[in-house]
Amino acid sequence: GFQIAYAVHVNKDHFHTHFIINTVNFEDGHKWQQNIDDLKSLRALSDQICQEYGLGIIQNGQKRQMSAAAYRLAQKGQS
Repeated sequence: GFQIAYAVHVNKDHFHTHFIINTVNFEDGHKWQQNIDDLKSLRALSDQICQEYGLGIIQNGQKRQMSAAAYRLAQKGQS
C-alpha cells in the first residue's frame, strides 16, 4: 500500500536514481517504518534495472557521493 516513484537522471558523467516514497500507506493510513532491508531491496531493484540496460552500478565500498561543499565547488568549476 505504499507508493514509490523513482527518477533516473544524469548528473555530469553518471546516471543516478532517486526514490520518492509516500510514507503513508494509502490503503490503511499506517506510516512506513524505515528499515534497512527495504532500502537494500530498493537498491537491488535499481542495480538490476541498471544492469539490464548496460549501466554501471556502485560496488560496496565505492564512494557514493561527493560532499555538498565539493558539489558546489564542482558546479562553479573550482574542483
